[in-house]
Amino acid sequence: MGFWDNLNRAFDAQPPEKAEPEPKAGELGRDGEAYEDFRLGGPDINPEMSGRAKYQIYEEMRVTDPAIRSLLLMFKLPIQSATWSVEPASEAPEDAVIAEAVSQQFGLGEHEVGWMNVTWEQSLSMCLQYLDFGSMFEEIVWGEPFKWSYEADEDEKLPGGERLIRPIAKLGIRKPQTIAEIESNPDGTLNYLLQEFQSLERQPKPIPGHKLIYYINEREDNGWFGTSIIRSAFGPWRLKKALLISAGIGYDRYAAGVPLIRYPAGGGDNAKRKADSIGFNYRTHERAWISLPGMAPPQGDWDVSILSGNGTIADPVPFLRHLDEQIATAALRGFTRLGVTETGSRAVGEVLADPYYLAVQAVARYVKTQREKYLIARFVRVNFGDDAKMPKVTVSKISADNIAQVVEAIANLSGASWNMSDRALQNLVRTRLGLPELPEEEPTRQEGGGLGLGGVASAVNPAPVEEPAAPEGPPPAEPAAPKPAADRKGA
Repeated sequence: MGFWDNLNRAFDAQPPEKAEPEPKAGELGRDGEAYEDFRLGGPDINPEMSGRAKYQIYEEMRVTDPAIRSLLLMFKLPIQSATWSVEPASEAPEDAVIAEAVSQQFGLGEHEVGWMNVTWEQSLSMCLQYLDFGSMFEEIVWGEPFKWSYEADEDEKLPGGERLIRPIAKLGIRKPQTIAEIESNPDGTLNYLLQEFQSLERQPKPIPGHKLIYYINEREDNGWFGTSIIRSAFGPWRLKKALLISAGIGYDRYAAGVPLIRYPAGGGDNAKRKADSIGFNYRTHERAWISLPGMAPPQGDWDVSILSGNGTIADPVPFLRHLDEQIATAALRGFTRLGVTETGSRAVGEVLADPYYLAVQAVARYVKTQREKYLIARFVRVNFGDDAKMPKVTVSKISADNIAQVVEAIANLSGASWNMSDRALQNLVRTRLGLPELPEEEPTRQEGGGLGLGGVASAVNPAPVEEPAAPEGPPPAEPAAPKPAADRKGA
């Protein structure tokens, strides 16, 4: 083999493959918000709203302003008044027992009161404060074990029995403004949380991550503080507050008028003192008057008049209404202002309401997911073991149903030959309409009786009675009158 052959072989040879280094756990860089975690509250484009300073402003906004309070309640009340229930993971008896224990623990489904110190709705009102402040933390406080007895149900899906249960006594709210230190695990989960207490008698203790549930609104950069739902309403709220203060001062000082007291130009100091005395005693609310020498009436005598300043005060109502509209728009609540503004219609309101209800449903799903993952799953593992199947939490009836729209949709689906014979589907629609479920012994409409979906539509919106159509062609000839009896004999 010659020189050129050896050279070609050297260039054609592939370099040996290098083994990929084994990846190590953890991260080396830091996220944007995590980089400024030392400020405890996260950064903001406005220095006034960075760190802990913003929480005091959020507290004032949500407590003192009616528009902000309405904004928050519009998101919270549909979730609190929704129907929350628990479904077993399967039809196995053990899964039915787990679902029943979860229902009784948290007061879900048929159980209005659970084993916690508050109801499920009250606990939702506390955790939903994460919308107010951007984040919220809950500490799971375990109670003392007790023996739980449960009875079998009528369907025999839940067997009766007895079991030792370690309940959850309460969910302690840990507000973000009380946090002194927070640390994440290498995988991004919560390691521990340390609060800050003003009292020197009680030293704070770190709360481990396995006892915590967290809720973060619009989480960015894996930070723990999020963004408040009322953050974008801060600008209109600040202007509104300043305008209300200035308008109140203006009306307080000028609405009743300012006394103007004239005294003769040659009256001297005695006349000036009398004028001041009159002004001091002639007042409504503010001690304000003006005494001028000279400029007397033609007779050169005393004169007292009232200067009214209310004609020069700008009307703040239009601007205040505009600011309230901006606050409502910040949370997709523009449709609620249609009855107040000069424009808008019912059809426009229905279109604008759709994104709002989508946002509320997204909040409900997030709260459901967080509680399934960090609350219910821990309760099940503690009481039923690590291999137990987790039940499913369902939330429904968030938005109010329009009966006319539901009936119209049913009628359209029925006309399109959509199968309406399913009993569960009919009961679902009947429940949404506020009607009782179809009894088990009564067949559905398509099965031969009962008030099914078609019956609901016809009962709420009955079809008009059609008149019979007139026959086509010439009218039939009238029958001949019968002959008298004498004529019939002759015939």
